[in-house]
Amino acid sequence: MKRLLILVVMLVMLVCGSAFAQESFNAQGSVLVPNLQVWFMSSDSWMVPGMSLTNISSVPVQCRVTYYDHDGNELTYLEETYTGGSNFVRVATGRDFDIPAKSTRFNTLRRPSSRMVAYAYAVVEWKSTADPLLRKALVGGGEQQRLHRTSSGMALTQPRFLINDGEPF
Repeated sequence: MKRLLILVVMLVMLVCGSAFAQESFNAQGSVLVPNLQVWFMSSDSWMVPGMSLTNISSVPVQCRVTYYDHDGNELTYLEETYTGGSNFVRVATGRDFDIPAKSTRFNTLRRPSSRMVAYAYAVVEWKSTADPLLRKALVGGGEQQRLHRTSSGMALTQPRFLINDGEPF
């Protein structure tokens, strides 16, 4: 009977422990990017943020960008990451993507499919399995892509800003 009770207690602890387990990214560097806006009124009026992140190190890094709305809800379902070439090339959806050494990736939120307004922020994190002692690997800049179409034409504006004052993180 005592063995059965111990076994039941151990199973309950095992199940409870896994229920509360969270994925750990173990970032080597991070930065918070405040004051972002996401809104979608129609296909003629929208705004989304985007970030250009450059790996200045000589080793590849794994990057995670997590956007949060004004209530702290993740906006990961809208994330896409691109590289260049002869056209835009999507390399990832969601918050995780790789940046090769000396390379740049553009992370953005795609336009929502329904009306939405969010005053947001993002957390950019990175790590490197190739160099666990690396301390600074990324520099970046951001922009707010805004489209507003009227009867007299279309205006696409992209106010730009530096992430971390342009300093590596």
